Amino acid sequence: MVCRVRTDGWTREQIIEAIKLYCVTPFGRLHSKNRDIIALAERLGRTPSALALKLTNFAALDTSKAQKGMSNHSKLDAAVWVEVFGNPDAFLPLPESFTPQVFAADGEAAEFVMRPEGRDIAVQSTARSGQQFFRSMIMTSYGSRCAMTDIDAPELLIASHILPWAEEKAERTNPRNGLLLNRLHDRAFECGHIVLSDELRVGYSPKISSVTRDKLEQAARPHLRLPERFAPDPAFLRRHRAFWMERWG
Repeated sequence: MVCRVRTDGWTREQIIEAIKLYCVTPFGRLHSKNRDIIALAERLGRTPSALALKLTNFAALDTSKAQKGMSNHSKLDAAVWVEVFGNPDAFLPLPESFTPQVFAADGEAAEFVMRPEGRDIAVQSTARSGQQFFRSMIMTSYGSRCAMTDIDAPELLIASHILPWAEEKAERTNPRNGLLLNRLHDRAFECGHIVLSDELRVGYSPKISSVTRDKLEQAARPHLRLPERFAPDPAFLRRHRAFWMERWG
């Protein structure tokens, strides 16, 4: 059976589905031969080329990017983008049919490894879907490399929340509330041994020993590496920093 290709305007629901795919697709794979783009295009009744172009145009809507690219998006694209990222938890968890992948530098698919990012004991399937999607977004944004150390082994990487999962439910799947860190620096950030300035400079707690600081600092960049999209929200970094600096005394 041949699927009829639509030539009418994009609907809000279609744009939401396209945004979801954009969030977890590396820029180098935003093309019409990508199997995920082909699958979604068929479901939406669009051509893969039309969907790939739509995804590429979304880059101009990411206000956290220094270089936004072509601004060939529609007014509806912009309105839906604001709606989705104004309440990401309501839109971003992926459907069960989607299988996120992590791509190595050479473009080959690597094993997708997931750790439950929250601290909740009772985790429902919707929460797991949100966690999985959040990790996939953050892995994609940072090119599957730790933002502090460039470690690129997926099993050693954590999609860290700047504002805690348990306390900030409205920001659980907000990609600007995420950092990709290796397990050691993730834990150090979570415990307040590491904080970040608005300019993403790495700071260390005066409460930790000189040995611990030296080991953390030797492996880390002085400044966090910026992601390709969804840069950390400075307001979230300030809240994390203020919380721990108050406890440092």
